[in-house]
Amino acid sequence: MRLLEQVHEACVTKHYSSRTQQSYASWIERFLRFHRDMAADHVESFLTHLAVSRRVSASTQNQALNALVFLFPDVVKKEIGEFNAVRAKCPIRLPTVLSQDEAKDY
Repeated sequence: MRLLEQVHEACVTKHYSSRTQQSYASWIERFLRFHRDMAADHVESFLTHLAVSRRVSASTQNQALNALVFLFPDVVKKEIGEFNAVRAKCPIRLPTVLSQDEAKDY
């Protein structure tokens, strides 16, 4: 059985939504294109690549992490171990302050 079929079966078994299945399959494909093989120690370099080279947001990196954390123990039956990937930064959101004249318009 192909890997993506195994991912689909594992998602169905865990009652994940179809959108989650699509998202996980997409991230797993990207991971395999990045490394060509499935070694648990490559997870750190892939996540670091997303944060540093691709400059993805923190939520996007978390989505990729969740897909890989699902892949290894649930599909491939390997332990992923610990890793220290560079994490994407959350945006700093400054509050918007209106002047009195601007506030009158609302």
